[in-house]
Amino acid sequence: MELLMEAIEKAGYVPGEQVWIAIDAASSELWKENQYIFADSDGSIRTPAEMAAMWADWVKKYPLISLEDGCGELDQTGWKILTGQGGRQDPARGRRFVRHQSEDLRAGHQGRSGELILIKLNQIGTVMRRLSASTSRARPATPT
Repeated sequence: MELLMEAIEKAGYVPGEQVWIAIDAASSELWKENQYIFADSDGSIRTPAEMAAMWADWVKKYPLISLEDGCGELDQTGWKILTGQGGRQDPARGRRFVRHQSEDLRAGHQGRSGELILIKLNQIGTVMRRLSASTSRARPATPT
């Protein structure tokens, strides 16, 4: 992130005024045995609470406008923590909760571990599963 910030500034732009950052963290790739394992980088291990705290820190330090998949798909605890942090404009609250099964989507909504559902027809599953998932939400989204 520091290198990215430096590159934005060297290009003559002001981070957070002219350029913002969107991240698709793909955290499910790090989620193993109820923790996050950063085996390919620094070898650190983070709990769901530590992962959410890391993103909260990044939101404060960097001009993030979108955080997709900040926690692993199966990390209900991390999603609840992440969803509860920040204000309405905080990208940690605006992140996407991407799942493949309509039952999982309903469970995430009922557990308040996700704020919005991004339906991707091109991912695993059938078009009928996607339609089932997209019509299974408990209440319609309201524009902000």
